[in-house]
Amino acid sequence: MIKKIIKILMVILVTAFIGINTCFAAEKSLNKGNLNEIKLQLEIEKLKLDIKETRWPIIIQCVTAICSTGTVIISVLTMVSSIRSQSKERKSKNIADYISQLSSTEQAVKLSAIKYLGNYKQGIPYLINLLKYEENSFVINTCIRTIVEQASYSIHILINESKLVKLEIIKLTAEMDALGKDITEINELIGIDKNSYSRIKEGLHFKNAKDNFLYKLKIETEISGQDIESIKKDKYKELLKNANSLNCYIKKLTDVISLTIEEASKDKKIKDKKIYDIITDAYIPQIKLKNVDLSMWNFTGANLKEAEFNNCKFEKNKFENSILENASFRECELKNISFQGISCDGCDFSKTDLIGVNFTNIDSKCMSFDGAKLQSCLFTDSKFEDTKMKGTEFNSVKFQNFKNFKCNLMNSVTNKSDFDNVMLNGAIFSGSKLVNNSFNKCKFDGGKFDSATFVKSKFNNMDLRPIQDILQDEDNNTIENCDTCIF
Repeated sequence: MIKKIIKILMVILVTAFIGINTCFAAEKSLNKGNLNEIKLQLEIEKLKLDIKETRWPIIIQCVTAICSTGTVIISVLTMVSSIRSQSKERKSKNIADYISQLSSTEQAVKLSAIKYLGNYKQGIPYLINLLKYEENSFVINTCIRTIVEQASYSIHILINESKLVKLEIIKLTAEMDALGKDITEINELIGIDKNSYSRIKEGLHFKNAKDNFLYKLKIETEISGQDIESIKKDKYKELLKNANSLNCYIKKLTDVISLTIEEASKDKKIKDKKIYDIITDAYIPQIKLKNVDLSMWNFTGANLKEAEFNNCKFEKNKFENSILENASFRECELKNISFQGISCDGCDFSKTDLIGVNFTNIDSKCMSFDGAKLQSCLFTDSKFEDTKMKGTEFNSVKFQNFKNFKCNLMNSVTNKSDFDNVMLNGAIFSGSKLVNNSFNKCKFDGGKFDSATFVKSKFNNMDLRPIQDILQDEDNNTIENCDTCIF
């Protein structure tokens, strides 16, 4: 019993000893960790103190470095600006010097000035202005070539110049009208025919120019004491001189515009779509272009009288209210174009491919479509007279409220086309072939149909007696006994 008690006491003592040793060891370890933590904290505090003590010197050094850098940058920018300013001043001075040389009597000096000014956009207007007065053909050609080299820029100035020329023509016409000159004489001097005269005489510019001229004439008569007829003769001589100078300038301007448009159309780098609209309302009669892609160009309101387009491409162009009298589109390709309201007497579309072209609200004479191919075109609310359509092909063409008097359709082919309220009085259909067409309220009075054929066509509300001898059924058999064929 005593032994057991002794063992128990020994176990308790050993356990107590171990516990006491463990507590001392833990306390020692804890004290050691606290010392390390305190040491680390002291080091951190020291580092903070060092940073705090050195912060302002560092900031001062950074600010100094920034100021120095800023000073260098400002100095460099000032130097660059000064160099640019000096360069600009030198260039402006050089341009001014070369501009003055354009009036030189020495050809070599003038040519050198032209070539120099051609390198700068600022020089283009002066080169265009030189064309007004220069008479030396070599100088003129050099000037034109130089202008064309800056096509994408010079085209804007050239077209604006053409619009100013148009105003000058109106002014001259008004002044001649004020002197009592008739349209025949005016046409001989500045090419204003009866149709053009009718258009411009209603304009405000014409009326103002005429009133201003008459007022000056009256004042000069009162001041000089001369009779009115003598003054009119002197004024007419001035107008003759002005008209001659203007005609020469128009010729040169038209030539340079033709070349410039051709060059601009080839420039695939042009991203400015506004360039296609710049030609709107331009005055460019007798312009000549060949093998040029003119797609997207906007010719609305432009004067293209007697223009020559040969083998050119037109797509999605606008020609509304443009003047195309005696203009030629021979062997061109026209696609998705509107010719609404154009003036086009004598316009030539011979051997031209026309696809989706709209002829609306047109009153025209002597147009030509000889050998042309028309696909999905529209002729509506229009009147044509003496139109040439020999050998023309019509496919899916629509004619509505259309009058085509004395039209020559000899050997033409018309297929799957619609004729609604169409008058073809006096038309010549000799040798023509019309297949799968629809006719409603159409008239063929006075037409010639020898060797012509109507095949598989539908007629409604018509008198077919003028064509009764050439109607064929679906089996190509001639329909006979059609004395009263009114459908």
